[in-house]
Amino acid sequence: MEIIGKIVIPGERLSTEEEFATSDNTFIEEGSIYSSSTGKVDVKGGKISVISPKGARPFKKGMLVLGKITDDLRSVLFVKIENQDKDNISYKALKNGKIINKHSMETDKPFEIGDIILARIIDEDKNIYELNTYEPECGVVYSKCHTCNIPLSHDKDYNVLYCDICHARKHKKISTLYNDMKAIEEKLLNDKPEEHERHRRFNRAEEGHGRQGRYDRHDSGRQYHRNTRYRD
Repeated sequence: MEIIGKIVIPGERLSTEEEFATSDNTFIEEGSIYSSSTGKVDVKGGKISVISPKGARPFKKGMLVLGKITDDLRSVLFVKIENQDKDNISYKALKNGKIINKHSMETDKPFEIGDIILARIIDEDKNIYELNTYEPECGVVYSKCHTCNIPLSHDKDYNVLYCDICHARKHKKISTLYNDMKAIEEKLLNDKPEEHERHRRFNRAEEGHGRQGRYDRHDSGRQYHRNTRYRD
């Protein structure tokens, strides 16, 4: 069969569920079988699988990634994700990323084409990773002036980027690690996606527990301290 031995990437169509059963690194969607990993196609006992090369893996949900803004379609920004080595594993970016831009007005855009950003993968499908930059460390980590072609400096007092030559100022979603490549590298190496996912689930569960009740308790506590603080 021509499919056997073929090198495939995540999301690539392999066959149909009528022909084969799924096995390692494959999944079914609307009757078709797709690869969920990079590797070589193998077929045994009526099952189709993808054998991944040792030490090479695709990025996964929850991971921090470094990427470059490549396209701007008003409500969606597209990101070319860089490959990454971590814990003796090479992670390969075989799909691009996207950021949903809730502020489609140009003056409110968090990033521009050419910006290098740090972002977290929050979801994925067979074609693309969905990213967000809500965390303080996430956001633009390197940006250049489009007029003068020099790196922008960070005014931390006003939290804006500016050009030392033309004095243009840019309001963006700026990472707390802006232009600190050593700190960015350490963040990428030491980040624990599993812990982030656990915290995210915990926070979601907490949000479902009636905020009003917690607020009342906290508020009553503050009221108690206000009433006792000035007691004679």
